[in-house]
Amino acid sequence: MRLFGFGGTGSERCSPPRSERNGSNNCEPIPIGSAIWVRYPTSEKLEIIQLVEQCHLSARRTLDKLGIPRTTFYRWYDLYQTGGMEALEDKSPKSGRVWNRIPD
Repeated sequence: MRLFGFGGTGSERCSPPRSERNGSNNCEPIPIGSAIWVRYPTSEKLEIIQLVEQCHLSARRTLDKLGIPRTTFYRWYDLYQTGGMEALEDKSPKSGRVWNRIPD
């Protein structure tokens, strides 16, 4: 599910992630739907990190235009700096251990 697309004719330009390009290089989000949680693939997380690093706008403004919370971005950025691209991969959910389960 896509949460936003890109378009418009603003003077502040930088490229959105490759998967979100629709012919425009503008970072201005256009709401498409309303969803609360989105899982970004590793490759897209890396593209977003590179976009924020290379864009002439501040990180805050770039992330606002992309519609990505700063806390999420900086969590990805810290993971990327400490563990590289492998650290950005989604981890499988932990097993459903219940604290009060009686052992078999």
